[in-house]
Amino acid sequence: MTQEQLAEIEQALDLKLPPAYRRIVGSLPAALREWPPAPRSGANQSLREFLLDPAALIQVQEAARQRLGRDLPPHSFVIGHAAENYWLIDTRDDDPPAQLLVQDMVLDGPPSLGALLDRVKQRHKEAWKTAKRSSGAATLAAAAPKPETSMTADELLAEAWRMARPAMLLKEQGTEYAAVWKGLGVAPPPPGQWEHWLSFDTRFLPHNPRGLAGVISVYLCQEDSERFEQVEVVHDPAAALPEAPDGQRLFAEPYQCPPPVEALFKFGPPRIQQWLQAHDASADDYSPREFDASSRQALQALEQMVNREHPFGDRMNCVAMLGGWSVGFLWCYGSEEDTPWQLLEKRLVALTFRDSEPWLEVLQDEDRFLAFSRIT
Repeated sequence: MTQEQLAEIEQALDLKLPPAYRRIVGSLPAALREWPPAPRSGANQSLREFLLDPAALIQVQEAARQRLGRDLPPHSFVIGHAAENYWLIDTRDDDPPAQLLVQDMVLDGPPSLGALLDRVKQRHKEAWKTAKRSSGAATLAAAAPKPETSMTADELLAEAWRMARPAMLLKEQGTEYAAVWKGLGVAPPPPGQWEHWLSFDTRFLPHNPRGLAGVISVYLCQEDSERFEQVEVVHDPAAALPEAPDGQRLFAEPYQCPPPVEALFKFGPPRIQQWLQAHDASADDYSPREFDASSRQALQALEQMVNREHPFGDRMNCVAMLGGWSVGFLWCYGSEEDTPWQLLEKRLVALTFRDSEPWLEVLQDEDRFLAFSRIT
């Protein structure tokens, strides 16, 4: 990108682009602009993390605003795509980190633009390596079939249960009073029109590294505004659950929650990764027809177990769950290379099942909460 083009962007958006950004887009290797088709797809790949056309860059700022539902954070500038999401930077920093705009949340990404560029170079290298390997295999007239690695249903299910996370199912019957469903809420919401969904005693969190005390309340915004169906998480360390709440009392039941199939495939042990690679499959793209007969049976058994044992959809007559695994809600993003797996990897704080859609999901991100309302 030329200096004149960079100046055009600055004038159109009324901002000053950081030196590191100007340096990188001004000297991107020409080879990075040439990509092979994606595996099992006729569509050409392209450089998307760094858009190099001024008109496209100006246009994508408005697209990101529409996705966010409000103005972008101050001094932010969207530099390119991450599948269906966006990479953006803070222009006040000379060498800013890259951040990922997912729905209405801004998540941490590579610590610098140079680190993002290194990621692009690695993805570019792997794309061409895969393409050349596929091309070479296709030219072998009598290529022997690729050795297949099989897993039995018992083996795959054992790997899934090794990744199970402790959880608390919140039910209408029990002995350990742990939460309140609906009503007015315990920790007060911020100003506005908020519907209370869940308040729970933090002592029942299976994973509580911050040592949170008191009560956490989860609200859904009902305003006719840009905040509609946003989720707010309020923590009051001095609060306690009322003995006679105006909502439904819920009781805790310990449980081991299995991971969704995608989480097992993405974060599972090397044996799982080797098994997937042997069938040209991954957490982003797996189809039973790609597997040998034994592995197809194992995959079917895994899916049936998760459908039966994960509380999602109120399968266990519980109202919500603390801890455990989220189901990922990957349909919110699409199964693509840049699916934000970091969300599924984070520790689940709470997930609601009753009265859904929407499902309300609260995740722990170090010293803050990430909260979403999920719909199909």
